[in-house]
Amino acid sequence: MLGAYLFEGAMIWRYGTLVRDSGWQPERHHGQWIVRAVDPQSVAARKLQAGDVILAINDDARIARIDSYSVWPEVLKQDTYTLAIQRGPEQLRVELQMELRHDYRNLGGVFSNLAASLGFYVVGLLLGLLKPEERLTRFASLT
Repeated sequence: MLGAYLFEGAMIWRYGTLVRDSGWQPERHHGQWIVRAVDPQSVAARKLQAGDVILAINDDARIARIDSYSVWPEVLKQDTYTLAIQRGPEQLRVELQMELRHDYRNLGGVFSNLAASLGFYVVGLLLGLLKPEERLTRFASLT
């Protein structure tokens, strides 16, 4: 198991983990959702601009009433989705696609799991070493 954590840590260190990314970030501003930032290297960079007001996602205007960004991953589960946005005086419909990208932030989680596993390993080893009378009876029954 220890080797598995080390291998996973090495792979994330080298390649990262694959995560779904929309390429843009929303922000709640005066009771409406706006595009706060767009990753310039994403597909969304050609279609969205910072300051675009989000009117609907996949023709569902209820998104405007959601106060928390934490439910957006549920809304954006699909690989492709459509945003209705307002840019200045005009309203546009923009079809976007979720992208897969490498993310290296999960490396800390792998190493914390590794540390916990090492802790369990050491405690198990110490417990095994602290009971020598039981160990002697087990070895005697094997011979």
